[in-house]
Amino acid sequence: MGENKLRRFLIAVQFLTIIPVPYRFRATDEDLGKSMVYFPLVGLLLGGILYGFNQAVGLIFPDRIANLGCVLTLVLLTGGLHLDGLADTADAFFSRKNRQRMLDIMRESQIGAMGAMAIVFDLLLKFEILSSLSPQLKKTALILMPVIGRWAVIFQAVMLPYARTSQGLGTVFNKHVKTKTVLLSTLFTLPAVLWFRRLNGLYTMVLVLMVTLCFIWYTRRKIGGATGDTMGAAIEIAELATIVFIT
Repeated sequence: MGENKLRRFLIAVQFLTIIPVPYRFRATDEDLGKSMVYFPLVGLLLGGILYGFNQAVGLIFPDRIANLGCVLTLVLLTGGLHLDGLADTADAFFSRKNRQRMLDIMRESQIGAMGAMAIVFDLLLKFEILSSLSPQLKKTALILMPVIGRWAVIFQAVMLPYARTSQGLGTVFNKHVKTKTVLLSTLFTLPAVLWFRRLNGLYTMVLVLMVTLCFIWYTRRKIGGATGDTMGAAIEIAELATIVFIT
């Protein structure tokens, strides 16, 4: 990996997680936008940590405790960034307000009833689904869930314009993420998926992509484009879809 590519990978780690990197980069908009191609690799890093956590905790505590710990660890490692986006998106989309009011709701700091429910349902479903999987399949799910989740969100950045007239985080990705980004990120995702699930992994990717495309359509219908919050929501939805379809 060249110096510039390594730098952008570390920028992606810095942006998506609270994992310390050797140097806190002052990323330009171009750096941040082009770092999106490495999102699945950051997902693989997160998945490896979840796998190790599950193995260590499982030696001492029952499986359900380990499952709960894995769900909460993923939230902590990401600083709750994507959950916050899910909550803001749920509050906005289910508010029954017009487009501009929905965009305003996403910028409010308070979490409403629908946002709180979305967080609870998301975490509870992840916990229950992980608890229903066989030990071997659960280990695979823990690794691939963050990978496929961060691969799927790239499609939203490519397919939707930025929803606001003012500049925002979504503008950065919308401007610098191209079809090439999707292709390269898919090449990063496929080896992990094929290694752990072979052809079944491809079916999982296709099904998660279908769910993502439905969410993209719904997002366009509600607010006409993407925001940073809807991208966070897309990651959470894709993660959940991954462990649903991984069986």
